[in-house]
Amino acid sequence: MDSEAFKIIDKCTLENENICANCQKLLNVVPVYCIDRYEQVEQRVEQICGRCEHIVDTVSGANKWRQYAYENFAKYLTYPCSNKKFGCDAILNWDGVLKHENICTFQCANCPLFYKNLFPDKSCSWLGNVKMLDEHIENSHKDCMCNPPQCDWIDSKQNTIFFTRVGSQMVTIIIKYARDSKYYCLLMVSGNDLESQCFRYQLELFDENKNNSIILRKARLEPLGYMKECIENSDKMLEIDIDRIKEMLKNTKNISGRFGIVKKNRKEIAQITGIKDNEILTSPVENAKNKIPPPDEIMLQELECPVCSEHMIPPIYICETG
Repeated sequence: MDSEAFKIIDKCTLENENICANCQKLLNVVPVYCIDRYEQVEQRVEQICGRCEHIVDTVSGANKWRQYAYENFAKYLTYPCSNKKFGCDAILNWDGVLKHENICTFQCANCPLFYKNLFPDKSCSWLGNVKMLDEHIENSHKDCMCNPPQCDWIDSKQNTIFFTRVGSQMVTIIIKYARDSKYYCLLMVSGNDLESQCFRYQLELFDENKNNSIILRKARLEPLGYMKECIENSDKMLEIDIDRIKEMLKNTKNISGRFGIVKKNRKEIAQITGIKDNEILTSPVENAKNKIPPPDEIMLQELECPVCSEHMIPPIYICETG
């Protein structure tokens, strides 16, 4: 007879049942919530992990309870990586799960055109390592490539997607229609969370004659492997109210947009990665000591404001020392 006082008798069932109802990953990121809601006359009770905390307050008519008892128990367990089925064999402590997931090299993703709720006229079932997605897009979706990344902002009340390159890095751009005249922009890189933090972007919106413009900025991009979560979270996107923009551009009838996507400077990247030589970011960020930047990157660095670290726009003032 086994004399062990406490043990898990069925790890497989435990792993399969303690799953987030939204992202289908283990309930191993705080805060963990239990929510109940009514659909017609049926009550549904769901568990939501900390990765998906942003959706808890968006469920209308639902009650929520934080599961402190579960969290206090679960923090004493170890967990497989959520990319286990793709080959990752890491065993993680409770407080190291999310940190590992953000840099896991086994991270997989669907092609962005997989999501029929966003793009009903397009269909792609590709699934693979996020690092292989660039090649897939180049081979299968050349018609969606857009260099430079710009578009005419037609108020079609439809979602739009296109791809562009920033150096060697592929960037996915999604313009999502929300309601009325409101849209959201989501920009993602084919890499992990740290890589996506190493880029920033701006969207410049012009009037029909391109005499006036408004610039909207976002301090980082998002990882493509988390597209499903990001597209549901407005904090991850750039909000655009077309009617409001038209008013600010002297009631223009048409709007065109141009995206500017740049890699952050070396000092910022070192702060993000926590290491000076950026070894953790084998792509797209490389050790600047061992690599001469291309001419366009050198020019962009020269145009960077030393105060705000953004690219300079007129009027530009030069002091006596330059």
